[in-house]
Amino acid sequence: MLDLVPHVLNVVLTFYLATGNPMYNGQMPHSGAAACSWNFPIGTRLALPAGDIVICKDRGMLGSRGHVDVFVRS
Repeated sequence: MLDLVPHVLNVVLTFYLATGNPMYNGQMPHSGAAACSWNFPIGTRLALPAGDIVICKDRGMLGSRGHVDVFVRS
């Protein structure tokens, strides 16, 4: 079993709307999905300050470190 240890990370947090295109993992954007910089493997779960959990399922022009772009419906 893998022990998970929480880490506090300082990241740039932004939000994106649906573009009509699938995410990096092939799924369409949906609530709970995030585009993450390349230092976060696809499938990484992140707890936001408000308590929401998002999963890195997408990429983008976010650089290699410290950017999380959360999908929102509107």
